[in-house]
Amino acid sequence: MKLRQAKEDLELSKSTVSQLINVWINFLYFQIKEINIWPEKSIVQKNMPSNFKSAFPTTRVVLDATEIPVSKPQNVVAQSMTFSTYKNKTTLKTIIGCSPRGLVSYLSDSYGGSASDRQIIERSTLVNNNMFESKDSIMADRGIMV
Repeated sequence: MKLRQAKEDLELSKSTVSQLINVWINFLYFQIKEINIWPEKSIVQKNMPSNFKSAFPTTRVVLDATEIPVSKPQNVVAQSMTFSTYKNKTTLKTIIGCSPRGLVSYLSDSYGGSASDRQIIERSTLVNNNMFESKDSIMADRGIMV
């Protein structure tokens, strides 16, 4: 906008930039969330690294949790929901799944930093949909106590 319309720096306030970014993030979220990124079992098997395949042949997805710092909410209830004792700050937490080759194939919804890995996985589509086939394995970071 600044380059196209030759705007001065003063015309682009922090709130204007913040609103633009929020609108685009929400737009992209609703567009991209409809894309099915879960690969077929045959594709995972075909692209699995040979050394991984010999050690863990039935692995379909590797899970890990990640926390992203967020601004401290004004509301006390929201503060307690987003406070992570692990990170000692307010965060959003999500579970990410990758294929053995490293393709991001699963993203859970985000929850406040106080949510446990178990709670997130129990509420996720991983356990509610028919994403896995018989004898598929899930590999998880040792911090995920599920």
